[in-house]
Amino acid sequence: MLRQLELSCSVSTMFSTIPCFCKRGDIIVADEGVHWGIQNGLQLSRRTIVYFKHNDMDSLRSTLEKIMTKNKRSKNLRRYIVAEAVYQNSGQIAPLDEIVKLKEKYRFRVILDESNSLGVLGRSGRGLSEHHGVPIEKIDVVTAAMGHALATEGGFCTGNARIIDYQRLSSSGYVFSRVLLSQLLMSLIKTLSC
Repeated sequence: MLRQLELSCSVSTMFSTIPCFCKRGDIIVADEGVHWGIQNGLQLSRRTIVYFKHNDMDSLRSTLEKIMTKNKRSKNLRRYIVAEAVYQNSGQIAPLDEIVKLKEKYRFRVILDESNSLGVLGRSGRGLSEHHGVPIEKIDVVTAAMGHALATEGGFCTGNARIIDYQRLSSSGYVFSRVLLSQLLMSLIKTLSC
């Protein structure tokens, strides 16, 4: 069952999501072309960050293989792949179907930012997962700023109930966030109903 969490400031969505889930000893593998908000979230997490070449699945595969070879005995080590659906800096679309295959093969979790794909990609505008025909449940954490195609302020994070409940209690971006203004929520509802 999927749940969501709303944040009042769009930029704080990735700022707070990555540090919330990535703890001491964890490894984050990120596309080198991610936007500023994700880069800040990565830096704030203070974890081991390994970058792969922008949108290059051979580079991602090689990076994941090296990490798995080096850390074979670390069963409690959490490993994440961080990517954008549509890269803000280049406009390129991430090959989500391939990312999910690699995630499953190497047992990583995926944090995907859908800020630039929501309302744009997919038959009904549901983003990259719909565009590639990948079930949304295969993506562990989805974030998005609502200031793009949704034409309002704030951001959201979605995932399974356990993940979102954990973030509700642990994410400084949510704990110290004000509620979304009712006019912003009404604007969002109106935008989505069109």
